[in-house]
Amino acid sequence: MNTVVKRNATVIGTQYLCDRTTYSQSTSLLWKTKELFSPADGLSGSVLCLGRPTDESSWAVVFQNFQVICTKLVDPKSDISQ
Repeated sequence: MNTVVKRNATVIGTQYLCDRTTYSQSTSLLWKTKELFSPADGLSGSVLCLGRPTDESSWAVVFQNFQVICTKLVDPKSDISQ
């Protein structure tokens, strides 16, 4: 059984949070698909590879998927929301 699932997606942003009192940090990778209502069921997470395509090896950063409905579209150049 083939369990590999691929989906075309676009990265739309990142978020880094640091908590000085607990000395912890978290990172978010925000992405979207072309389908408006495309559930993330069966998709375990996203992988971001650190390195260049010509490198023999690279580091992988793995993100857990969470699905939310995006209710606002913000143009980062003009800061206008729709």
